[in-house]
Amino acid sequence: GYTKEVSNELEIEWYLYNGSTVSDTRPFCLERVGKFYHESEIEGWANGERCCGLEWPQGGKWQGKAQGTDSSTIFTLLGGYNCLHTLSPYDTEAVPEQDRARIG
Repeated sequence: GYTKEVSNELEIEWYLYNGSTVSDTRPFCLERVGKFYHESEIEGWANGERCCGLEWPQGGKWQGKAQGTDSSTIFTLLGGYNCLHTLSPYDTEAVPEQDRARIG
């Protein structure tokens, strides 16, 4: 997607999982809303990789996961069908140290 392309050009590696929650927000999204993630963590979600204490994705599957979700499309598909969340790129210096410490 466009955000990822621009982020690559600007060498952005960190994103904030943005959006609000509603009564039927998926557990996948509930865990992530309002938190910072490195691009390598986000890419891993599509393959079932868990990081930083997250429970989801379990085996690379979660409720509502959109068909075609992979390490590239996860940046726009996120939680899946009708997901209202977005990733906002952040400069590394603006990301809390505790989050940056996860990535060696």
